Formats: sequence, C-alpha cells, structure tokens
Amino acid sequence: MALEAIIITIELASRFLADHINGDKYFRIHRENHNLDRARCQIKLAQDMICKYDEMCNIVQRYQ
Repeated sequence: MALEAIIITIELASRFLADHINGDKYFRIHRENHNLDRARCQIKLAQDMICKYDEMCNIVQRYQ
C-alpha cells in the first residue's frame, strides 16, 4: 500500500502537468500556472513519501 500511495501521487502530478501543457482543459484553474503548481506540489509530496517509504511500510504492516 505504501508504494501505491507514491504511484498515485506521481500519476496525479503527471495529469496536472499534462493538463497544463494542453491548455488547462480538464482541471479547473483559478490562476495562471495553477496546474503547474499543483504538479510541483505532487512531485514534492512524492519525494517526501519516498524518503519516508520504510516508515510507511512499517505502518501498513502493523495494521494488516
């Protein structure tokens, strides 16, 4: 489950970035570069999750 959380986060980052590149047609934006900023935030979140991957695995294993 820990790995899946990272994968989903990276997938969402790629969707935000793709939408930004394609003219912001899918996700509603409220300002210029909104989807680009969203993509950057998701990438940062994924990086943080990767750094904490072992801890995340331990938590998941504890509750299985």
